[in-house]
Amino acid sequence: MSAQFSQIAERIRYGIRTLLKRTVFAIYRMGCARLDISGLVFFLPAGNRHEFERSETCVKEAVWIINHFDPVRLQRIRRDLSNGIVVVPGIGSAHYLRDIGICILNLKRLREGNHLSTALSIVHEAAHARMRCVPNSTSEQRARMERICIGAEIAFVSRLPDNRRALENLRRMQAETVARPFEGKVPAHDRW
Repeated sequence: MSAQFSQIAERIRYGIRTLLKRTVFAIYRMGCARLDISGLVFFLPAGNRHEFERSETCVKEAVWIINHFDPVRLQRIRRDLSNGIVVVPGIGSAHYLRDIGICILNLKRLREGNHLSTALSIVHEAAHARMRCVPNSTSEQRARMERICIGAEIAFVSRLPDNRRALENLRRMQAETVARPFEGKVPAHDRW
């Protein structure tokens, strides 16, 4: 009886956390500019004009890179990230929030203007979105999922010209991703 009560309580807590996340992101997105770039919806914070334009240019270039070198992947990404890509300040790296179906990108990285890094972040997080139904309760499963997502980046980068260095770094990163006790994502590595 207490096990059933515990399961019900956990479902209620999960439902409340999910509702709170959705509410916070809905409120945050109201203060953002909505950009539809080749069918991908981005929510960019409407800060000062110069910084907004740099961020906008970076996401446009990143989507162009994906569309130019792998248009089929872009179609999948549109489906997998149909709830949008939210750009927020103050996070360490990009990640996908499985429970509310939103991809988050780091505003600081966009402002740095590395188009390829942004494209790879989108490809990586879309792979996480594609696997959203896969349970990830163990560290082995999470590490395997991370290796699969890095594999999606490798497949994408292999289509790009002058890709040798990037491929080497991604393959090294994939090989170094091992199961270990952790909460959340595997720590982000510097891809370049």
